[in-house]
Amino acid sequence: MTSSRRASPPQAGASASPRVPASRAPGHGRLLAGFEILGELGRGAQSTVFKVRRAEDPEHEYALKILDKPLADSHEAEVAFRREAALLAGVNHPGLLKVYEVGALERRPYLVMDLVSGRALSAVLEGGALSAGKVVALTLDIVEPLSAVHDRGLVHRDLKPANVIMMAEGEARLIDFGLTARDQDDEGELAAVGTLAYAAPEQGGTLKRPVDSRSDLYSLGVIMFQALSGVLPFKSADLGELLRMHAVTPAPDLAKLVPGIPPALAEIVATLLAKDPDDRYQSGRDLAADLRALTGAPRRAEALASNGETPLFGRNAELSILSGRWNEVRNGRSGVALVHGGGGTGKTRLVTELLNQVRGSGSLVLQANCVPDSPVPFAPIRDAVLNYLQEIARMPVGERWRRRARIRAASAGWSPSMLGRIAPGLEAILNGSDTLKGKDNLTQRSGLGGRGRDGRAPADAEEPEAVNESQFAVAIAGFLAALARESGDLLLFLDDVQWLDTGSGLVVSHLAEVSSGSRVLVLAASRDEVEYTEGLGAFYRSAAMALDVEVPVHELDEETIGQQIRSLIPGLEAGSRLVEILSRRSNGNPFVAGEYLSAVIDAGLLEPSWGSWKLDEDGLDRLELPQDAVGLVLTRLQNLAPGTYELLVTAAVVGNEFQGQTLATVMGLTDDEVLPALSEAVGQRLIDTRDAGTYVFLHDRVRQALQAQLGEDELASMHLRIAQALEQASPGNARPENAYAMAYHYMQCSPDSDELLEQIFQASWRAGRLALANHAPNEAINFLEFAAGLQATPPGTFLIELAHALKQNGRLEAARNRTQQALAQEPDPVRRAGMFALLADLYKDDWDNAASLEAVQLGLGELGIRLPGSHLVLAVTSWLRFSRDRIFRSVASDEAARQRMLITIQLHATASFVALFARDHTLALAHALRARTWAVQLGPGAGNVMAQASYGMVAAFNGRRGSAYRAFRRMDQDPVSELPTQRAANSYLRGLALYGGGLDDGVQWTKEIEADGPWMELGQELDALSVFSARAVIMGRTSEAQHWLDRGRNRQTGRNVDATPFIVAAPMTFSLLGRFPEAGTELRQIRQICERVPSLDMQRQLATLFQLAEQRDFGKLFDTVADEVAETNPHPEQVFRAHHPMFYLIAVGRLAQLRSAEEDERPARLEMARHAVRQAGHHPGAPELEALATLLRADLEVAEGRPGSALAVLSSGIGLFLTPDAPTVSFEVARVRARALTMLGTPEARRQAQHAYAIAVGEGWPHRAQQISAEFDLGTDWLGISNGGVSTSSSSSTYSAGHERQRLKALQTVSAAAARELKPRVLAQIALEETIKLLSADRAFLFLVPEDEEEASLAGGLRAYLGSDADGNDIPELTGYSTTLVDRVRQTGQAQVFTGTEQGAVLGTKSVVTHGLRSVLAAPMKVDGRMTGVVYLDSQVAKGIFTPGDVDILSALTNHIATSMETARIAELQISMETANRERAVAVSLQDALREMAERLDDPQQLLSELLRATGPVLGADRAWLLSQDEEAFLLWAAQDEQPLRIEEDAKLRGLMALRQPRVGSPELVPAGLTAQLGGVSSWIGVPMRSRRNDLGVLLVATTGHAALSENITTAAVLAAQGMSAYDNSTLFQQVQNLAVVDDLTGIPNRRHFFELAGRDLAAARRHGRGLSALMIDIDHFKRVNDTYGHPTGDDVIKAVAARFREQIRSVDVLGRYGGEEFAVLLQEAQTDGVLPERLRACIADKPVHTRSGPLEVTVSVGMTFLLEDDEAVETLLSRADQGLYKAKQNGRNQICFQEHDAGADHRKAG
Repeated sequence: MTSSRRASPPQAGASASPRVPASRAPGHGRLLAGFEILGELGRGAQSTVFKVRRAEDPEHEYALKILDKPLADSHEAEVAFRREAALLAGVNHPGLLKVYEVGALERRPYLVMDLVSGRALSAVLEGGALSAGKVVALTLDIVEPLSAVHDRGLVHRDLKPANVIMMAEGEARLIDFGLTARDQDDEGELAAVGTLAYAAPEQGGTLKRPVDSRSDLYSLGVIMFQALSGVLPFKSADLGELLRMHAVTPAPDLAKLVPGIPPALAEIVATLLAKDPDDRYQSGRDLAADLRALTGAPRRAEALASNGETPLFGRNAELSILSGRWNEVRNGRSGVALVHGGGGTGKTRLVTELLNQVRGSGSLVLQANCVPDSPVPFAPIRDAVLNYLQEIARMPVGERWRRRARIRAASAGWSPSMLGRIAPGLEAILNGSDTLKGKDNLTQRSGLGGRGRDGRAPADAEEPEAVNESQFAVAIAGFLAALARESGDLLLFLDDVQWLDTGSGLVVSHLAEVSSGSRVLVLAASRDEVEYTEGLGAFYRSAAMALDVEVPVHELDEETIGQQIRSLIPGLEAGSRLVEILSRRSNGNPFVAGEYLSAVIDAGLLEPSWGSWKLDEDGLDRLELPQDAVGLVLTRLQNLAPGTYELLVTAAVVGNEFQGQTLATVMGLTDDEVLPALSEAVGQRLIDTRDAGTYVFLHDRVRQALQAQLGEDELASMHLRIAQALEQASPGNARPENAYAMAYHYMQCSPDSDELLEQIFQASWRAGRLALANHAPNEAINFLEFAAGLQATPPGTFLIELAHALKQNGRLEAARNRTQQALAQEPDPVRRAGMFALLADLYKDDWDNAASLEAVQLGLGELGIRLPGSHLVLAVTSWLRFSRDRIFRSVASDEAARQRMLITIQLHATASFVALFARDHTLALAHALRARTWAVQLGPGAGNVMAQASYGMVAAFNGRRGSAYRAFRRMDQDPVSELPTQRAANSYLRGLALYGGGLDDGVQWTKEIEADGPWMELGQELDALSVFSARAVIMGRTSEAQHWLDRGRNRQTGRNVDATPFIVAAPMTFSLLGRFPEAGTELRQIRQICERVPSLDMQRQLATLFQLAEQRDFGKLFDTVADEVAETNPHPEQVFRAHHPMFYLIAVGRLAQLRSAEEDERPARLEMARHAVRQAGHHPGAPELEALATLLRADLEVAEGRPGSALAVLSSGIGLFLTPDAPTVSFEVARVRARALTMLGTPEARRQAQHAYAIAVGEGWPHRAQQISAEFDLGTDWLGISNGGVSTSSSSSTYSAGHERQRLKALQTVSAAAARELKPRVLAQIALEETIKLLSADRAFLFLVPEDEEEASLAGGLRAYLGSDADGNDIPELTGYSTTLVDRVRQTGQAQVFTGTEQGAVLGTKSVVTHGLRSVLAAPMKVDGRMTGVVYLDSQVAKGIFTPGDVDILSALTNHIATSMETARIAELQISMETANRERAVAVSLQDALREMAERLDDPQQLLSELLRATGPVLGADRAWLLSQDEEAFLLWAAQDEQPLRIEEDAKLRGLMALRQPRVGSPELVPAGLTAQLGGVSSWIGVPMRSRRNDLGVLLVATTGHAALSENITTAAVLAAQGMSAYDNSTLFQQVQNLAVVDDLTGIPNRRHFFELAGRDLAAARRHGRGLSALMIDIDHFKRVNDTYGHPTGDDVIKAVAARFREQIRSVDVLGRYGGEEFAVLLQEAQTDGVLPERLRACIADKPVHTRSGPLEVTVSVGMTFLLEDDEAVETLLSRADQGLYKAKQNGRNQICFQEHDAGADHRKAG
């Protein structure tokens, strides 16, 4: 690459010196732009092509194309021309003419290209049509290089047979790129581009869409049509008629014109000739692929590799990981993968490479972007499916129908009306009515339309199944999984998932669960900057365990960035300055590198030059761009025309996606005015086109920056105009996106009338209703709650819809409040009854049985139904009525009557369910019979299903197996039960009834919930999971219990649901696993919930009893809970089956109390145990409950001294129950047998105990294993030491190999800390934290023996040293511990352990009882046998955490801690002695240095010099520098330097400047530019000089002596920090001073400071008799600028004017901002020649002012006067100058007027 220093472009009117006159076409042999003319090749309307030859290369001939007329705007047009030429030359395709040179001759651009020999296709076609094969071949020759050009953002615009050359070899070449698109006619209007016979409708202007690559494809379709048929598709001598035909007339049928043409080829041409660009091929590569498929030829490798994308560099490792994960999917392992990194690092490009590979292999790919603040529910999933449907619509007929058949097959079993809501057009495909192509079909046949304005569905519309958001997400996930099975596999790519909406997150979650049997990969990409943490965290929660691959995308190295740049510009040398600069400036960010390169090309700084490139280095030096991705994107906004900028501001408010028609309506413009502006924005890569005239912003920060230009009032007004425009565009709201968007914009505006308030209310209501219908309750709540706030009394129907949304979201209390609010204003009894039915259901879901039954009574009362007060009478009358109606059956036909019956059934069904669980079976039966009575009259449907379910549940709970099964069979046979939501509800009710009534074992129910659970209401599923969890825990199935706990918690994620029976799952599962602290935390939360919802007390009691039983803690708390259970449940046989184990647990506790009772307590304890065992035996007859009761009876026999009877009970009572998976039963059988056999004195007792121990260890119950070991004194010798057994070194340890590894890990952690840490307190802190983790303690305290005997005596022998809790927090004051136990360890030197308050009371430790400490362990710390301290652990949550086996572990740890701390203490003392003197000297020097810096507050530079001077004495160094960086270079400052030393940049220097922490230097870290300073030193350190306000660089300190500066690095950091603090204060002080005298907008003196300076100069001038000139200057028409472009643009003008004035005046002159747009100037001497004032005027008028709204023409008016003898004040002088300013305004502005004497009036202008 060559570089040049380009001269500045000539001003208007200047001329270059051409080699030939422009007025005369050069002839043969003459020179043109330095080339020898060999002949003229052809002429067009605006250009001529010559055959030329270079003097340097006479053997080759070239084509030179030059415009015949000069461009109107020389510089800007030439820059644009060079840009397009560079882009064209950068396309590396063998079928494209190569560009060798670009230039301009007398403002006429020219290109030098390859010379192609052959005949024009237009001449060939004069001979007639061509064969189909030949047409396909020549089309491929054209379209593949054309696609490469399109990839660079260029459009040919003039595709016609005359621009296609048929070469001798038969190959076709496309020619005539460039130049013509920028020709202008004589009037300066844009000329029509392209021959109209071949021009697309949008190119001819009849279709208001931008001209893009698809326009070229249309022209290519015309060429193909003509080549195949011999005629043009549209012909007319009238230009207007020709344009009309292209716009609306269908093209003739090629199959009829050319018999025998392949149908697929005819369809390809028809697709190319589609009127709407969205219905054509979307890229040339897609066209080429279909053409090659037509001929049977394989697709070209380069086409498969690139697919229009830039090459991928430096990502082989990341791509390999993703490809490997996709291969696993294809082998059957579905999952989720995440790619994350900073903005612009290439995440999407990396994923695109994988998507190209996946598509190339024939796999199905769906993809979409997530956007912030989208009001459309499930937006990315919807877009992914919609994009696929649009892709299908453009496929050939055969493939199109195959793909749609797969979609229909995937939807089998689903409701088309429900699935149709996923995306527009899907329902039409599912119903088989998809006969059209294109997006119009997709939008018109949308299932998303929802209801009309009145809230009613169209009369012929199928009412969709009522499902909630989670259920709809399940449907989508199931559909996608089925589509994957039908298609073979599926990759779903979601970009920017930090903005993933809730509904789509649920789809990801469910898809991860249901994809077994399918091959699905959900691939996501996300930014991972701090501001996106919350959104990324939400995605992690959605993906959960399915996320098994994460690929971070980091910055690239400079070499790789260089490869990327060179791939974009073929022929660019690796060592070129451009590559070097862009590689460095990009900071490894490929997006930034690409943006920089685009900026260089856009500025016209890079030109092709005979196989290489020519760079304008001067222009590159002037090109100032930000160094971050966002800044570079925002820089493009500065290049926009003012009208385009305003249009984009409006678009930014509309949303991320918008339509040009909407902008036109909002801004009052025509489509012809909007389209060019949008095309400009597309060209600046700020927005991009989508289907159906839609545009999207390419970067969210662009939208943010544009919106920031509007104030609050302007923004609100804009939202209102947008909402009204959307309402005007779609009055029927057929498109749901419009309904959502309209409501969103209305919600952002400020209503100023009741009429507008009503509009906003209706729009928000419509959007909320639509969101609810589309299964998005979160969005519905947002819209509806906003609407509710607009009216004092919203309509009742509105409030009920809001209540339903709140119910779906789990916000039951809020739903009840809204329902009651609706009731307060609803007069109609039937509607009121329906509201009471909803209210009863809400209370039922919240387990408030009494309130639910009351709501039922009120609802029935509204319907005129009065029930008998006696439950028995009610049941009898209900049975009689049911029997009568079964015989005299009548079916209601009136719709109102049917609605009334349905509400009645709903009320009775709810009452039956609630009464059943309130254990009032009589009331439950009465309501169930009443429900069935009404259902007989109503017939099949939802009412019948509810009634049959209610009756079946009552029958099952009363043990009537036959009646229950018949009712459930009738329930399942109802047609409504075919819906998945109803099927799931049936599964819940049937399973609950059969299991709860003891009619089956619940296995089938479990299977149905696994399959149908996601379709259930969340409350129902959690109820079922609570039963499964409790059953698994009681039976000891550990992994199953964990499974149900995880599933329930996943379902609860993001939902406002906590008050459900599922609250028992966590504490019971944790207790089973021996994780008692976590169980205790969960129980505390349950107690808080039960205070709010008392009906859940039974769940609290069950969980509490289980935890106490597992801990063997049968003290006061146990008695309290057992008494509660006995009081509230006098009839155990009526208790629900899942809760009945409470009685088993109570009996277990009573038996334990009996075994530990004193003799005098034993009779009472025995009676209590007998009663508890009897109560446990009263159960519904379930086999597992009978097994538990048998265990209790056997254990009671042992307790009463009858071991033989106990063994007999076990042998006969348990029977075959051991065959189901019930480890707890097996464990307890072995334990009771061991107790009985121990009493009999047989050796078998030990074997039974060992069997129980083995079960506990195998199932993961460490606490149960410890209990068995302790009760039967097993020890560990029987286990051996193989296969991971526990060590035999401790006779009481029961820890497995896993525990041993954990102990060793803790010791290693403490050892590692001791090796690196010399501070005893820090070491102790680490040790305590590891001890807490290892032994599951709540707290750990460390007490030390004081060295001073007097202190030891006062402290009682120990002093509190350190405390820590389980969360890693320090405990500042050690209180609430057992001092008795600590003292005992101190006195005896032996470890102490106990496991409960009772034992504490026995041992005499009052604090254990007082503070509720339920487990305590303390052990001594010893060094060489000498006591040095005590480590103390305790737990208030759980009993039995610490066992005698833990003593060995703690003793090993404490001895290690003691030794390490003693070593650290000695080392610390030695270090202290060695450094004390040195630190004293350093402290004195540091104090002096800080004092000196404090005295330099008024001068920041002097302060830094003082810092550098002081650094040596303070740190013992002999030299110091400050390494800093400005915009151009790295600078090195020394204390004595007035000017810094420039340092050559290299990687080490950049690394040094990037320091964030002090660093010790080494020889290999010395940058090359600092070798002279640091190369010969013995020691050096670098300390960053940074604060929140300033970044000065790095402080470098070095010494040539023997001192090790590393020892002083902390002092250096303190000195730097203090220095930065002083510097910040100094700069702040300076800024405050400046604020008082400097105008903050312009940086020049403000009015007050100007008068100070001018007064000084005036006094000096009068004293010395010198002259002065005063100027008053005003910007002309400034108010117009503000009104037209806004105040920010006005500020830009003021700043630019001030900056130009400052450049013109001399240092002795005074310039100030007088106020607003006025400036005052005081010039030394009387400026009688007027030169300087004229320069001030001309510097503004001669050159446009660049603003954020584009370049503006600005002028100023100047009033001038001289100092007179009697002028004593500056005010007098300026007043006279102001009079001159007034005259300048009056005389037409943009001039200077002199005022010699005071006119006696104060003339001030108005604007």
